[in-house]
Amino acid sequence: MAWIDAPKLEILKANGLDFYAANRPLADDFSFEPPCSLKFTTVEHGCSMGAFSYIVSGFMCGVSIGRYCSFGEGVQIGRQNHPMDWLSTSPFLYLPGQQILSAAETFNSIFLEQPPQIPKSPTSLRLTVIKNDVWVGHGAIINAGVTIETGAIIAAGSVVTKDVPAYAIMGGNPAQIIRYRFQATIIARLLESQWWQFTPEQIKSWPFYDIEQFIGVINQVRADIQAYMPNKVNIQKLFLS
Repeated sequence: MAWIDAPKLEILKANGLDFYAANRPLADDFSFEPPCSLKFTTVEHGCSMGAFSYIVSGFMCGVSIGRYCSFGEGVQIGRQNHPMDWLSTSPFLYLPGQQILSAAETFNSIFLEQPPQIPKSPTSLRLTVIKNDVWVGHGAIINAGVTIETGAIIAAGSVVTKDVPAYAIMGGNPAQIIRYRFQATIIARLLESQWWQFTPEQIKSWPFYDIEQFIGVINQVRADIQAYMPNKVNIQKLFLS
């Protein structure tokens, strides 16, 4: 983990990442396309984020996020499992105490100092994929290992336990499809257009408020304009440079 102090916050900002509040950790394998924003989010290992996406607050681990995604407050993405077929589900049996709580140093004699030699890992990282233009409401929980396709909407407080189709609106616990944002023919044309490859400045003159007109325009002009392809920034490489 990289410890983000005030000077490093300024470096992140200069490279296109908003990460609010200094003196917090950020996974050093995190990578992003600028610009995007993590705000007050806890970021564990195995995460990436595309341009024009943001999350207000919450937790993320082992997730690939595309472009133009919007996440509300307290969103939980990719919380990993505990071993359910072992003696106990508790990580105190297979992780050193200091990795779980800072008070472990006071009780060294009763906590593990080193991980035990065990024949298999207690859990394996399950990767979560969230594609482009996904909107996730406040307090939603997205289970590890699911894929949320482009254009989907997840209602506030929902618990997503299975894959979400493109442009579906889902809600509930467990989340179920409420309806689709557009007709199937429109969805297919939007996915084919790959409009998220372009910047807000490029799109602003197109009729994005009228889907059918927008599809007509982008199909006419996309061959003549350059897709936005910024260099991805890796946290570890950024702070080593």
